[in-house]
Amino acid sequence: MIAVGSIVFVSLLAAPSEPEPTPTPSAVAPALAPTPIEPVAVEPATPRSKLPGRGPDPAPTPAVAPVESTPAAFDEAPLAPSPSREAEPATAPAPAPVHRRRQRPPRAIRWRVDPFLDLGTMRTTDPGYRALDDGPNLVQFGAGIRVDARVRGPLFLGGGVRYGLGRGSGYAYQSLSTDITMHEPRALLRASVVLLEGLDVVAQLEGGAAFARSYLDAWADSESWESSYSSGVARGVLGVFDAKAGLSLYLPKQWLAARGAARVTAGFEFLLGYGYRSNFHLRPVRDDADGIRVVGADLGSVAVRGLVWSTGLFVRFM
Repeated sequence: MIAVGSIVFVSLLAAPSEPEPTPTPSAVAPALAPTPIEPVAVEPATPRSKLPGRGPDPAPTPAVAPVESTPAAFDEAPLAPSPSREAEPATAPAPAPVHRRRQRPPRAIRWRVDPFLDLGTMRTTDPGYRALDDGPNLVQFGAGIRVDARVRGPLFLGGGVRYGLGRGSGYAYQSLSTDITMHEPRALLRASVVLLEGLDVVAQLEGGAAFARSYLDAWADSESWESSYSSGVARGVLGVFDAKAGLSLYLPKQWLAARGAARVTAGFEFLLGYGYRSNFHLRPVRDDADGIRVVGADLGSVAVRGLVWSTGLFVRFM
């Protein structure tokens, strides 16, 4: 019995077990099947050309074939750069050239040349001068040129020439018309001390000759003009001597464009002093005597001298 039971137990263990049933598609379909969608008819779009107020359809854009990019071959070794194409370091652009005026080196002043013009008066002290002029002041004009050079330190010495013209006119006793004219060529001696650049103290001596001329026109009355009119002229050569001192102001070199290398400047001058003329003898000679020399009476002499002043402009080359 025990043997038969063991055989039955062993046969039960050796018998294969039946597999579990696999679900069929028909059994799963009812749970996973989607809900059917009914088709909807779509009307074709109306062409643009048939719409009201619209133009023809635009031309279709041609299709462009896509460009296929070739992948870079990273497995190839990079080429070594050429020596001539080596990257240069970036540098800032060069600044635009600036055109500057050439600067001349400063130069010391060793000599000076001054063309000049001046104007002034002489206040005569002789009362007899009133017979030739309405007032005591003889108006004077002048022009010339002077040159000086540095002697030592701020001291300059030099000289020059000047031509002057003095003139006055008067009317005496309602019947005598007079005037006086003087032409005066002169030579100059001059000393200047530069106090500072642009300011000089000046002392000047002038000497020469004055060629004086005086017209005297006289008549008795206006009713007998032609019969009583008489004209005479007195001439003389006088000695001239003036002594003056004053200030000379001019533009310093530092104010000019060329600075210390400037060679031209300009300024003005004021001088005050005393002027002397030798006596002018008035003995007129008639110039309307039909070729006959007629010497008039001696009217005496006039001392044309007194206080003088002048101011003027100059251009300086140095």
